[in-house]
Amino acid sequence: MDGGTTRQAATAATLLGAALVLGGCTSSFPSVEDMRAIPGAGSVYPGSVVYDSSASPPERNLMADNSGTLQTVACTTASVPELAQWFDDQLEAVGWKVAPGYQAYWTPPPTGVGSSSLAARVPTDWEREDAELVLTVLSDQDLRWYRNKHPDAAAAAARAGCSTSYRTRLSMTGTHPAATSR
Repeated sequence: MDGGTTRQAATAATLLGAALVLGGCTSSFPSVEDMRAIPGAGSVYPGSVVYDSSASPPERNLMADNSGTLQTVACTTASVPELAQWFDDQLEAVGWKVAPGYQAYWTPPPTGVGSSSLAARVPTDWEREDAELVLTVLSDQDLRWYRNKHPDAAAAAARAGCSTSYRTRLSMTGTHPAATSR
């Protein structure tokens, strides 16, 4: 090979390598809009006060392979078992299945007493094809940031007499057929 042919071969090899590396950087995850279209994805207990609702688009690059997420933080007057049962009923009705896992919910100890008692073990994880929805009951300490960031919602929660705060988080592990075949 002469010098020109060698340079052309080197350039072609470089371009091919770049195409292979960058080709892996496109996302196969559903868009935020596709995730919102999954039945049950935006579930919020009836009468809840929503502190915050957010969406993060999927991201795939050389350093990370992150699915998008949908998250809602809210509060309600329902008990933890009522909240979990409602989510279980609603999600099961649209094709979700309970995943292994639960959250142990402890009643706070009376003032001056050093122990708590287990009040309930509630389902907190559901799966539907490549999607996972996690329900987390939040403590007052967990909720403090949202109260400070969203004072109007905090005032509405106080007026409503909210006793249970929770977060739902939907994430994806890959291309989700239900999201792309409406």
